[in-house]
Amino acid sequence: MRSPGGDPLAIWRKAADLGMSVSNMGTVEDFASDEFEGIVKELPSLKIIIEHLAGVGAYFGPGRADRSVPYDTYQKALALAKYPNTYVKVPGLGEFCPRPATFTLPYPFEEVPPLIEMALAAFGAERLMWGSDFPPSAAREGYRNALELPKDRLRKRSLDEQEWVFGKTAASLWRFGE
Repeated sequence: MRSPGGDPLAIWRKAADLGMSVSNMGTVEDFASDEFEGIVKELPSLKIIIEHLAGVGAYFGPGRADRSVPYDTYQKALALAKYPNTYVKVPGLGEFCPRPATFTLPYPFEEVPPLIEMALAAFGAERLMWGSDFPPSAAREGYRNALELPKDRLRKRSLDEQEWVFGKTAASLWRFGE
């Protein structure tokens, strides 16, 4: 998370100076850490995208076999929503749901933790965006399901909220088409 050299935030500062948005991978523990919050606080003009629902996916962290959701740690990561320069990216559900042997529609996952809904409640639709997680999603739930299943989770939300999550937030950060 830190830059080499005398200024541990040099790379972060340069990104802020250039008006860039920075997308960050990490574990839920990384995003819940005081160190990461310090970076967010120090650089209020830098738009920071927190990937993969704050790293809670992939059975809740790299190399973990435990499939229990670390809700307390996730809540601490979601508390970064108090900083208006933070955004969260939603991956395909196959990243954080045990996959069945065969996908059958309408809904292939038996158990879906409310991680998307929690992120939406914390950040709002204008600071949440879907990401395909391609190419890994191709080997899990498939690219189409990586989009359709999160959309299904948010079907009861307003059309405006759905449009933000599935396009407008990303377009606002990266100014596509300008």
